[in-house]
Amino acid sequence: MLPPGENLKLSKMKKPHGPANNDSPPPPPQEVEVGTGVEDNQRGRRDLQFSRSNSIKQRRVLAVRVRASDAETTPSAGVLSDKVFGTYGDTSNLRERFATCSYGETQMIPFNGRTRTGVSISNGVYSVTINRRVRGVDEGIIRDAVTEVLSRELGDLPSQFDHVMLCLPPQTSGDWIGYGMYPLSCRLFTVG
Repeated sequence: MLPPGENLKLSKMKKPHGPANNDSPPPPPQEVEVGTGVEDNQRGRRDLQFSRSNSIKQRRVLAVRVRASDAETTPSAGVLSDKVFGTYGDTSNLRERFATCSYGETQMIPFNGRTRTGVSISNGVYSVTINRRVRGVDEGIIRDAVTEVLSRELGDLPSQFDHVMLCLPPQTSGDWIGYGMYPLSCRLFTVG
């Protein structure tokens, strides 16, 4: 382990192009500097460089089960909670994957409690109903409809949750499986 504040320097050799020429010397190595942790890059964003800190980050997560007039995300909120958080014994779930991949440093905690609007949420899942069809409709239109209902029913999302997963019903149009948005920290997934 490096002492705090020191960087590791690695040398990398360039592969010569063209036929091998044993008479010419090899090119000089290029130095690559690897930082010791989280550093700011030129755009003011943070870069993670294989840092192992002593702090565990607990993230409040809300998974949103979407019901529409022609499709639903999962058979029940319980099934979604189990798939995302392992609430009922599913051992291969999103929460477990984040914990394993971060060496236990990121804990995705299901939100349990009341929102600022007084809505009670348990096991990290909230079901929302939108009054429209979703099959063949662009996922962006469905995402906007769900976000509008969520904001009305739960209040300001970013101030209450670290991550909101909108689990859209299958058969919305677009070639996508999941993506994220900033600053809402909203993650979209198709389930089913």
